[in-house]
Amino acid sequence: MFKKRNGLLLAGLALLVAPLASCGGGEAEITLKVWAPTEDKAVMEHIIAEFQKTDAGKNIAFDLKHVKEGDVKTELIKDAEAAADVFAIVDDNLTELVKTNNILEIQGAFKTAATADNAAWTVDAATRNGKLYGFPQTADNTYFLWYNKQYVSEAQAGKLETLLAAARTANLNVNYNIGDSWYGTSVFVSGGVGELSVTPGVGGAADVQNCNFADPDVVEIVEAAFALKGQYNTEWVGNDSLVADMIAATPLTAAGVGGSWQFEELQTALGDNLGAMKLPTINVGGTDEQLGSFRSAKLVSIKSNTAHPNEALAFAQFSTNFESQKYRFEQRGVGPSNEEANALDAIDDSIMLAAISDQLNYGVNQATAVTGGYWAPVATVGTMIMDQDWGEYITAQAALTAAVAQMNSASA
Repeated sequence: MFKKRNGLLLAGLALLVAPLASCGGGEAEITLKVWAPTEDKAVMEHIIAEFQKTDAGKNIAFDLKHVKEGDVKTELIKDAEAAADVFAIVDDNLTELVKTNNILEIQGAFKTAATADNAAWTVDAATRNGKLYGFPQTADNTYFLWYNKQYVSEAQAGKLETLLAAARTANLNVNYNIGDSWYGTSVFVSGGVGELSVTPGVGGAADVQNCNFADPDVVEIVEAAFALKGQYNTEWVGNDSLVADMIAATPLTAAGVGGSWQFEELQTALGDNLGAMKLPTINVGGTDEQLGSFRSAKLVSIKSNTAHPNEALAFAQFSTNFESQKYRFEQRGVGPSNEEANALDAIDDSIMLAAISDQLNYGVNQATAVTGGYWAPVATVGTMIMDQDWGEYITAQAALTAAVAQMNSASA
């Protein structure tokens, strides 16, 4: 989708920023409340100032509060009246907010522009039941492979079998924890064989998780992963300590599955020895199948009961347009969802966004593909692979059949 980038997404802390006054040469007629994460503070202040220079923003003042995207859902449901008019949000929190009627639908010219300007999968991530509920803002949340070029070549990193062999030769590890169901989904959707989707519940009924992981083609992939883990059991380990193990004075890890949030620390320590690329392939019955992944976007949405819907829509669109996404990339290295911003030459110099861009082609939209009942059963199967023990299920087929059945059970 996008090409490459430099940067790191950092954790946010909540703090209150004083309202920014209108720059339109007179008293502001209205005030828009805006929420954005702390790490976006300087960027949002710049975007607000630029918006206030336009005709649409010249009579608008802003009350900017810094709230983590992941906290928006809780705060909005708790008190919609006190909530911001416009806020940044992670796409997997959108479904519940739509169900609780807390999000304004984006229609007309706003929808047309958002759909035309952004990568199709990010528009899908902002869409529920055919209706758009957010302007895509970023498109870089997935996982991929980090590797140390001192021990692993680019060619070796491209196949899980040769990657593990290179790590064994160097007496190092590959950190890849498929017992974590977020990372572990990469195995089950390899080669595009595993399929995930959600059927929305009707009349208050629970959403239904659709999953074909018990199908023979998926079982074959899981059996291949189980066998490979057994072959390289001492080298294939979990990834909780990926960064520490890669940058230690005496490294423990040659490569591992991770994400953009690890870039700065890895780059500082390894410099030109740091490599990044899409996840490797896994050989299944003589065919190399590409490991998949989850992918997600960040959005800018508007609360449904805003007193200023037109102004809120105008600002939300402005804050996610080409210029704003370009500025956010330049200041923070954030991967844009905007197609024009994605084509910037300046993006080309990052090994990380190249890896992310390649992996997004094999991604599944987390926000619309899974229910809450998905995670635990998949983690159970992934843990069995990591532990090399099917336990009471004896076979991969039996374990996957049970996992799929559990996804929609009352206890899931």
